[in-house]
Amino acid sequence: VERCRGVLRPYRRGREAATMTAHSPDAPPGDDDPRSEGYGYGGRIASFRANEFARIDDSGVAYCDHAGAPPHSESLVRESLRMMERTLLGNPHSAHDAGARTKALVDEARDATLTHLNAPFGEYAVVFTSGATGAMRLLAEAFPWSAGGSEFAYTRGNHTSVVGARGCAMAAGAKVSVVDVVATDSASSIGRGESKLLHDDAAAAERGWRVTRSHEIVPETADGVHRDRTHARASDEPGAYPSTNGADAVSHSLFAYSAECNLSGERRPPTVARAFVNGERGAGGSDKGATTRWWTVCDAAKACALAPPDLSAEDAPDFVLVSYYKIFGHPVGVGALVARRRALEVLTPRYFGGGVAAGVDACEDFFVRRNGAEGFEDGTLPFTAIAAIPAGFRSLARLAEDPPARDGDRGGDEKSAPGD
Repeated sequence: VERCRGVLRPYRRGREAATMTAHSPDAPPGDDDPRSEGYGYGGRIASFRANEFARIDDSGVAYCDHAGAPPHSESLVRESLRMMERTLLGNPHSAHDAGARTKALVDEARDATLTHLNAPFGEYAVVFTSGATGAMRLLAEAFPWSAGGSEFAYTRGNHTSVVGARGCAMAAGAKVSVVDVVATDSASSIGRGESKLLHDDAAAAERGWRVTRSHEIVPETADGVHRDRTHARASDEPGAYPSTNGADAVSHSLFAYSAECNLSGERRPPTVARAFVNGERGAGGSDKGATTRWWTVCDAAKACALAPPDLSAEDAPDFVLVSYYKIFGHPVGVGALVARRRALEVLTPRYFGGGVAAGVDACEDFFVRRNGAEGFEDGTLPFTAIAAIPAGFRSLARLAEDPPARDGDRGGDEKSAPGD
């Protein structure tokens, strides 16, 4: 239902309008009206709406699709435009001052991303992509699947972009499994399938989980899925990588889970991945001596704004999928694959484009890929969009600041709690 100038009307013809209560723009605002001076955090919500999101009220709609795309703040756009007006940008791969200045802005965006995720210094890298979908595709296409040894396991409730990685896994002959997650405490367990969300994230992180395979995804025919291969033949795959002791070959498998479901809002802590991987490793909980090395990927596109994964935690994922417009609304078309540096080392992209080559010969089979994140970023990055990312995190920090204390709410120099 769309509200325009206080009049309810169905957003689509032929559909009966739902019954709802709308505040008339001519009526004086009450205590429950967002236009009231005292509404929420001492009036800060009303101030945010007026200063950062006035277009929502101007358009006369109640915007509720933050899961699809949260509105960007006006200060974020203004700051980004001022930067572009006053800064000469250039190709970050070019060896001149404008290119160096742009590369510094790109590096600042990488650092801001790692800071938001609380990543330990030097342990993770940020590979810019076209979005969270592009990040998952890069991971799926570059992952060292091996026939008969690798497995791609994912929980129910994952985004289509995560489920789609199974095409690459099956094309390489890897096993694909759907996983059920069930809370082990009887009070909140709902049996088979996804367990209910605990609203207390701290309690959810410490509870017990039973993570088991539900069923295996099997190609319909030998010709069906495998005919249109996105990888080379299984026999041509990079396959197993040598283990640390050099005695046996170690295959690589991938477990995927969503930090927050885009549809239902259910959240999953990284302990879910740990429960599954430890179960695969056995009682020892270690990869030492195992024939399969498990890696974990967390789809944090939906969760990154309010509940980003903590990469300093013991059970932090190896890979994280990020979409920046999902965090602060702007810029669109930029995401990232945040990965442990040692995890990046096992990825083997087949294609290489401008920007990733440290050396290449057009007449010989010679190519050397750049080290680190830049070795996975084909072509010229969308640097004008990436340059807006630090401003996006600054705008998010402003919105998340503690509210000012009202008269009578403070004693001495103590601040009132946000919920008071």
